[in-house]
Amino acid sequence: MVAAVAALWVYERSPWGALRLIALHGWRLWGSTGLVFVVAIMLGATIVKVARPRRRRRIKMPGHVEGFAPHTSLELGWWALVSLSAGFSEELIFRGFLIWAFTALLGLWGAAALSVAVFAVVHGYQGGKGVLAVGIVGGLLTALVLIFGSLWPAIAMHALVDLEQGVVAWLLFREVRSGDELTTAVPA
Repeated sequence: MVAAVAALWVYERSPWGALRLIALHGWRLWGSTGLVFVVAIMLGATIVKVARPRRRRRIKMPGHVEGFAPHTSLELGWWALVSLSAGFSEELIFRGFLIWAFTALLGLWGAAALSVAVFAVVHGYQGGKGVLAVGIVGGLLTALVLIFGSLWPAIAMHALVDLEQGVVAWLLFREVRSGDELTTAVPA
């Protein structure tokens, strides 16, 4: 979809600013950079807490999470790449293109609300609670885009959140070699 949007944009010679794919400057640059930095520290603190063996017992993960969570270092590497890709592509589609496409029909706030709803629904594989959580995060990312006028802060936040979730899952479910035996480090 990202390739289709990019091809359409180049073909139509549309300005990238219409998708909010623009560089930041002034207070928007400093404010969004500070916010991303604070969120990165908070997510890092969560990773540090989970890395402590005695803290693992208190963390509850939904049952379906283990199936698609990274279990090996290689899978964690792929997760990191997918996190960066999802951060960029989902923000471009949902907070950039969909809002742009529906603003003329629904107005800015209606288009923003529609993009949040569609974003939540396409994450239906995460179950009802997951859809609700994704909807809330989608609303926050949409607000971030509208406040700062650019997709870049939302792209960074999205990628950081996805990456943190993968690292936490990997810490909980990673496969550990001891001698010739392979075990999964699942919390007790």
